Amino acid sequence: VLDTKRPYGRMEARTNATITDLSYLLSRDGFSSESLAVAINNYKLQTENLMYIGGVIVTYDLTVGDGNIPLENSIIELIPVNQSVGPIAYFIGPTGDRFVALGGYVENVNHIIVLDLKSKKVIVQPQYPLGYPVGGKVIDVIASRDGRYVIAASNDYNVYVLKWNGRYYEYYWSVSVGAPVSSIALSWDGKVIAVGSSNGWIYLISIDGDVLWKVNLGINNLITSIDLSDDGNVLVVGFSDGTIALLKGVKRKMLNLIITPVSYTHLTLPTN
Repeated sequence: VLDTKRPYGRMEARTNATITDLSYLLSRDGFSSESLAVAINNYKLQTENLMYIGGVIVTYDLTVGDGNIPLENSIIELIPVNQSVGPIAYFIGPTGDRFVALGGYVENVNHIIVLDLKSKKVIVQPQYPLGYPVGGKVIDVIASRDGRYVIAASNDYNVYVLKWNGRYYEYYWSVSVGAPVSSIALSWDGKVIAVGSSNGWIYLISIDGDVLWKVNLGINNLITSIDLSDDGNVLVVGFSDGTIALLKGVKRKMLNLIITPVSYTHLTLPTN
C-alpha cells in the first residue's frame, strides 16, 4: 500500500500465500483509503490445537502509524473462511457494520458469500450456511453504496443479485447473458448494472433485473473490464485484443461510440 500523501510512505506485508483480490472499504460517501480487505488462499494459520490451511479474509487499518510499517501491525480481523476465496467487495452494510462479499469454492460448489465482520458469520439465507450456491466460478462481485445489494458475476453465464431483507441477504434475481460473464459494474446511484461477457456482448440491466438493452459492437473478443460513470450514462469497455470502447448516451439508448484505434459510430438501440 503506497501513501501518496507521504513521499515514499508505504505499508506492506508478505503473506506466503496467494492473494486473489483486495478492496478498499466502500462507504456511503465512496471508497475510503483508511481500511483494506484482502482475500487470500492457501494461508497457514497456527492455533493452539490445529494448523489451518485455506482461504482467509484479512482486514487492515491503514491509519496506523506514519508509513513504512509492516501491515501485520495494523490487522483488524483475520477470518478463516473454510473454502477457497475469490473476488471480494468490502463495504458498509445496511446495519452500519462492515461487511465483505466474496466468491467461495468448497466441495465442488461455488458460492456467493457475505460476511458480517462484527459477528464473523455468513449472512445469507439460513438454508445456505456456506453462502448462496451458484453454478460456476464467481468472477466478480460488487456491492451497492447503500449496502442493500450484492451483485456477482459467474462463468455459469449468469449475473446474480442478492438483496438485504433486514436480517440477511437473499436471492433476488439472476439473468443469463448466454456466455460466461467476465466483468460487471454498478452505477453510483445503484440503479443500473453494466455486464460484459466473454463473447463480446454488453448488457445494461436495472437493479430490479430488467434487461434495458444489449448490444454487440462487432468486436468479438473477450470483454476484460467494464465501468460506468457516476450518473450511469457513460460506459467504457476494454477488450482482450486491446480495444477500448467508450459509449455515451447509455440511459437514452442512443449510443455515441468511440473505438480505439479511433473511429466514430452512432448506434440507436432497439427498445427491447
